[in-house]
Amino acid sequence: MKYSLLCLFACCLYFTAAHTAAGQLTTLSPASPDSLPGTYTGKFGSTPIFIHLHHPDGNKVTGYNIHKGLRREFSGYVTPKGDSFLVSLSEPGDNPFDGKFLLTFDKNFTQATGSWTPVNGKDKSPTWFNLIRTTAMPGEK
Repeated sequence: MKYSLLCLFACCLYFTAAHTAAGQLTTLSPASPDSLPGTYTGKFGSTPIFIHLHHPDGNKVTGYNIHKGLRREFSGYVTPKGDSFLVSLSEPGDNPFDGKFLLTFDKNFTQATGSWTPVNGKDKSPTWFNLIRTTAMPGEK
């Protein structure tokens, strides 16, 4: 069911369009991946997660997340998909809590839906979450 909802959301983002004053249908163009860098937050299960994304180099993205006080670096790729962007990120894999993030951002990088899949699928199950852009990481003013 969760996978169906993610696919439905991605399709809705893909087919988003706006009407001009003249009544013509105009497809909205997505922002540049240069708009991606920033901090995003949401509920990861019952606790907050903060994801900080650094400026991409081409389609490459780096950054880190903080969840329950644990900071983990990650790297990955950003790919335009219609009026949205897919971002895939992988943590190093040397910690039992490492995994892979798959995020679908809106065209302006203000919010995203995402999933996290553990590297070690035996101990933990995938988690689905929503993110919004914020201005600070924990401990920052």
